[in-house]
Amino acid sequence: MSKFVSVNKTNGHLLKYIGELSSYDQKEFKEDGSFIINNIENPYFLEENDWKLDILCTISNFSDEYARVIETSTCRNLSFSFMCSSLSTEVKFIFYKKIFNDEWRLNTAFGHHSTCLRRFTDFINKTYPKVESLLELDPIKTNIKWINYLQSIGVRTHKINTNKDNGYTYETKTQTAAFFNLILKALITYLDDRIEWEKDRWDMRNLYRDFGIPYNESKANYYIYFSSIENPHLKDGFKR
Repeated sequence: MSKFVSVNKTNGHLLKYIGELSSYDQKEFKEDGSFIINNIENPYFLEENDWKLDILCTISNFSDEYARVIETSTCRNLSFSFMCSSLSTEVKFIFYKKIFNDEWRLNTAFGHHSTCLRRFTDFINKTYPKVESLLELDPIKTNIKWINYLQSIGVRTHKINTNKDNGYTYETKTQTAAFFNLILKALITYLDDRIEWEKDRWDMRNLYRDFGIPYNESKANYYIYFSSIENPHLKDGFKR
């Protein structure tokens, strides 16, 4: 998906964000570890631009995390304060999906990513105050500006890693520097409306919903990845 997104397409995405943020799926757990999902009509995540940790911890999905999050996280809210309200809604949609899809634990969302969100909001409001969607941005140019912004405020953007097997060192981006790419990639994934078989990451929950294929509900890992297989014929063979 390129940066050249039409206004009608962007508006269509906004309707999707609004629809999903107007409710949430609450898990009712059973003794055997499985659960029943109840959809709760509640516009909290749509209407509130400051999500409170205490509110999320009242949802049964996250009740077991509460004590650990309170001990480890100094942040008690996530603030979505972009100058353009539609962009705030879009980024809320990304955080909502990450949290309710069990891709981020609460101590991740309210820990390091809350700091990244605050810095990214400041960056966008200063550099792209009128942008309505991440999809409008040129990924390469925006990433360069994001790195330059972080360096200008004294935030480390790269780190040296050492391979434990051979002792070689290599440089990678820090989590903060990779934040823009992370949320943009997540957004593109969430907006991918192809059937599951055509994707390079299968979500077992979608396969169960659409085709009745069972999966182990007690495990948090719902994904099968094919992205590392470069040969398209070999990849198709594994999928079959």
